[in-house]
Amino acid sequence: MMIIDFVDTDSLILDVGCNTGKLATEFVKKGCSVDGVEIDEEAAFKAKENCQHVFVGDAEKPEQLGIIDGKYDIILFADILEHLKNPADVLVKYAQFPKPNGSIICSIPNVANVSIRLLLLFGRWEYQEYGILDKTYLRFYTIESSRQLILNSGYDIQRIEYTSSIPPRFKNLLSDCRILH
Repeated sequence: MMIIDFVDTDSLILDVGCNTGKLATEFVKKGCSVDGVEIDEEAAFKAKENCQHVFVGDAEKPEQLGIIDGKYDIILFADILEHLKNPADVLVKYAQFPKPNGSIICSIPNVANVSIRLLLLFGRWEYQEYGILDKTYLRFYTIESSRQLILNSGYDIQRIEYTSSIPPRFKNLLSDCRILH
């Protein structure tokens, strides 16, 4: 998992949309401490196995969760922004939670990747249980619209990484991206 490699050992992470804590398991192995935000109570209960604390509630309403300002090294949005009603508002609201030298990491699926382009070429768009055509997505992003989401939310982009090992000149067309602030 590439996201794990972006985080320094011993970091304190807030995983927004932590689900059952799968990423927290990997971060803990790396010596990090993880708090999570999860709306689903059953998933949050499982996440508590690897998260120090899980804030159970709506990620779009952090003011109701009791998260401590300026505490975290990393705020992680791993495949969550596309599920939210107002992802730009969420990014703005969570800007208070990193330490002064902290960062956010966003993992955003690219709907313009080659697999979706091929489906569209053949006239198909079928929602799925998970993946880029997840039936629970409220928004779809390309790499450029992902960049604009981050920039318009008041962040600078330090680095964009791509998940596939394709030639660099095609990466913006064919892969998902990880945006680091």
